[in-house]
Amino acid sequence: MDAQPLSVSEEILIFEDGKDHAVSSSHRRKEMNMMAHVRRISEVIGSRPSASSSEIAAARYVKREFQRLGLDPQEQNFISRRHAEPSLLFSYLLVIIAVVLLPRHPLIFFVVFLMGFLLCLLEYMGRRPLGFFQWRYKSKNIVLKISPFKSVDKKVVLLSHLDTPKVAFYHRGIPERIFGVFVLANFISLCLLFMEMITLIAAIILRVEKSIIDALWYIAILLTVPSFFPFLFILIKFIMRKYSIGANDDTSGLAILLNLAAHYSKRSLINTELWLVALGSEEAGSIGLKRFLRKYGDDLKGAFFIYIDAVGMGSPIYYRYEGMILPFRANKKLTKLAEKVKTLHAQLQASAVRRRYSLTSSYWLVSRGKRAITISSKGKSSGTHIIGTDDYQSLDPKGLRKAYEFTRYLVENIDRMDI
Repeated sequence: MDAQPLSVSEEILIFEDGKDHAVSSSHRRKEMNMMAHVRRISEVIGSRPSASSSEIAAARYVKREFQRLGLDPQEQNFISRRHAEPSLLFSYLLVIIAVVLLPRHPLIFFVVFLMGFLLCLLEYMGRRPLGFFQWRYKSKNIVLKISPFKSVDKKVVLLSHLDTPKVAFYHRGIPERIFGVFVLANFISLCLLFMEMITLIAAIILRVEKSIIDALWYIAILLTVPSFFPFLFILIKFIMRKYSIGANDDTSGLAILLNLAAHYSKRSLINTELWLVALGSEEAGSIGLKRFLRKYGDDLKGAFFIYIDAVGMGSPIYYRYEGMILPFRANKKLTKLAEKVKTLHAQLQASAVRRRYSLTSSYWLVSRGKRAITISSKGKSSGTHIIGTDDYQSLDPKGLRKAYEFTRYLVENIDRMDI
């Protein structure tokens, strides 16, 4: 059935200062329900590394909550690596070693450099080309389908992830921006280094004077400096092996999935089949998403994907573009609908931004032509989502509820849309 507008008694009252002055009891209940889910997953289960027993425990919790609503979720079991960093670290290392040792065996180390250069480019595109060398562990997705009231004309897939990220000192405020600058500088230096290495090899083959060859080599070494700092940052993150408990990233997304399941278990969409998916092993390189699409991709051709990620820190945001180096635009139809929701529901204080500093599952979707968009959050006190202090007390219940409402309105606008 079509969604009904809130009554006057249920509406959030907004005055000229833009602040919430009254919130309905139904909104309070939503906040309490979602915060209860956040507390149970983040504080009782705790940190959830990819493909770990605690990630499996979170998957069982989500499945059990779906079943309590009288729904029939399915488990998708698969095996996954636990870490995304080794592949990237090895790619950087190949580049650094090849440049430093080039004069000893020019052709051999140029081939090594070329391999490292190509692997780094693949990493920037969200791929993990060397990930297949790592050990595999059990992981799972929880997949729920809710049929519409009438025939299926559209499909909407809401995604969130079960696992939590590693603690990293640069995942907050200014350090994250500095890391982003190093990533951009590294990309530029790699391109320059590629041209420099070709010139150097040509000079060696043509037996140019040693002083010129040495000068070219020193320039090549200088161009590897931007690669060293991201390598060092990621190496520290990998060695620390400390994980956030993930109240915001991404228990908040799971809480929204569970609340949406409760809502649509009683009130179906008209012509839209709704998929609610809790993904495993997102932090290991979006393995859960890849396994999900491998199994259900044929059933979801033309579907709309909404990725819910870290939505508990303030007002909702949606990403127009995603990507550190090569940005990809979110689906135009979804962006247009998100803009419409933002305009019609000004009380949610939603905004559009560009994601620059990390690659999410949504980036994996939009970079491959899927109709996808990411919903996240950003508050004055949070900056980007803070890892390491990402606990239950850091969440904003009103922000979580606003993200829930924004997501629901977006889904219902898709349901009404003619395609």
